[in-house]
Amino acid sequence: MANPKAISSYSNSKLKTRQGIGELYRDPNDENSGVTDKDQQKAEILSRFYNSVFTREPGGQVPELAMKKIVHQMEELKITESGIKKIFNELKPNKSPGPDKFNQAFLKMQHKASQYHCRLSSTNHWKMEPYH
Repeated sequence: MANPKAISSYSNSKLKTRQGIGELYRDPNDENSGVTDKDQQKAEILSRFYNSVFTREPGGQVPELAMKKIVHQMEELKITESGIKKIFNELKPNKSPGPDKFNQAFLKMQHKASQYHCRLSSTNHWKMEPYH
């Protein structure tokens, strides 16, 4: 078995966050220009780069685009309660989260919970009932 301290040491070295900006070439187009570690010079280099990437739009009227002919018409979207139930029932709870950072187990649980609503009963107790 591998040395557990070596493994944890390696993984910890990869997790460390570093602050600040590393050294930058004084002229980004010339590797022989030397590097700087001074904050003011780094700010000027990054400012020049930022300004070179973004352009200023001309003022005045925004041009209108010509209408294009629609070649393929999109089908009508039909959303039904049974279709939604089918999608939620087919969710696999062991899948990793998507870009929204919610895993499918959470979504499935929320769907089941959303089928109920709470109301105050006549005896002043909260009661969960299925939607009709």
